[in-house]
Parts: sequence; structure tokens; C-alpha cells
Amino acid sequence: MYLVFYLLIKYVFYTCWCYIGLRFLACKTSNLNSSITSHAATLGFYRILLSIGFGILIGLIVGPINSVIGNDYLTYIAVYSPVRIIEWGFIGYLIVNHEWDRIMTIKFALWVAGGILVSFLLTDLPVFAVLGGPFTGKIGRVFC
Repeated sequence: MYLVFYLLIKYVFYTCWCYIGLRFLACKTSNLNSSITSHAATLGFYRILLSIGFGILIGLIVGPINSVIGNDYLTYIAVYSPVRIIEWGFIGYLIVNHEWDRIMTIKFALWVAGGILVSFLLTDLPVFAVLGGPFTGKIGRVFC
């Protein structure tokens, strides 16, 4: 039950952030019409898939890292921050239609940073507050 709740929260906030990204980053001449909501929903789903894929890989190595750092929250931030840069960067890359010159902008970097904040503050923190921490075993380590 916790897993479904966690994924639903992630999907809703990720879709909302993708919608903002489509409005903020997409080229004004691109073909953004009434399908922007469905496009954002698709990107939110892709973001969940990235979360699962990277999360499984991280789940295999976090145990040894956690034993070195010794703090669940520090481990979570240290491990997941760089991964979330990659995840949100990839979603942004899809939003700007693979145009590299639009990726190397302050707007793009700010949107990625905002996505990282959405990931930590709006999706993870409330769930961890209810469950008691990032590695309680109630949802597993496999989502990032």
C-alpha cells in the first residue's frame, strides 16, 4: 500500500513539473497545443520509469555506501542528488527536442534544479515523514 501511495505522489508531482517544463523550456515555435497536458503526463511516466531503473541499480550499492556514511538521510542525498540531475536532465532534453544549445542555458539548469527540489521536498520528504525515514523497508530503496 505504501508503494502505491509513494508512486502516485511521485507521478502527480513529476507530471506537474513536466508541465511547467513544457511551458518554461519548450520553444515558442514548437507545436504546443492542447496536448501539452497529455505530453506532460507521458513525461511524468517516463520520469517514474527512470526512477525505477536507476533505483534498482542504486539499491544494489546503497548498503555499502550507507555503512560508510552511517546516516540514512545523508546517504540518500549524497547518492540520489547526482542521479536526479541525470534523470531531470534527460527529461529536459526530451522537452527541448534534443537541441543542445537550449540545454546549456540558465533556464534549463534552473528547471533541472527545481525538479531535484520537487523530487526531494514534495515527493520524498512527506512520505519519509510518515514512514520514518528513507530506508525503512516499507517502500524499499528502489525509487529515486
